[in-house]
Amino acid sequence: RESHPGRLFALGELDDKESYPGAAEVLRSGIPFSQAEYYNDAYGELYYAYAPIFNSRGDVVAFVGTDIDITPLHRQVHEYAAIIVTMVLVALAAFSVIIFFVIRGGLTAPMRMITGAATLLSKGELNFQLPGSMEKRNDEIGQLAGSFKGVADSMSRLLRDIEAILKAAR
Repeated sequence: RESHPGRLFALGELDDKESYPGAAEVLRSGIPFSQAEYYNDAYGELYYAYAPIFNSRGDVVAFVGTDIDITPLHRQVHEYAAIIVTMVLVALAAFSVIIFFVIRGGLTAPMRMITGAATLLSKGELNFQLPGSMEKRNDEIGQLAGSFKGVADSMSRLLRDIEAILKAAR
C-alpha cells in the first residue's frame, strides 16, 4: 500500500503480505477484525482503516480499506488557530484602548482638574471653576469635587469675614 498511494489493489497483489500488520495471519485464521490507525510517513499524515470481507461461509476472503490524508486538514486547523489568536489579540488591544479612554475620561481628567484647583487654592487663588457636571456625578469623583468645592467656598467666606473684621477694626 505505501508503495502505491492512491491505487486500489487486492491483498494478494502485494509482494509482502505483512504490509498490513498481521493481515496474512488474519486471512489464514479467519478471525474477523477491523482496524483504524494514525500513520505519519513520506506521504503525509494519514488515518487509515481496513476491515475484513467475509464470504457466505463467514470466512475472511479479503480486506477493504481506505487512507485519508489529513495533512491539508492540519494546515487548515493551524491557519484557523492563527486567525483566532490574531482576532483575540486585536480584541484585547481594542478593549485596552477603550478601557484607557474610559478611565482617562472618567477618572484621570477629573482628577487633573481637581489637582489643578488644589494647586490654585494652595497659592491663595479662590476663583477657580470645576465643571458643574463633576459635582453631580454619583461616584467618588463627584464626592471629592463636591467636598473640594465646599472647602473652597468655606475658605472664601472665611477670608471675606476676616476682611470685614479687619475693615471694621480699622
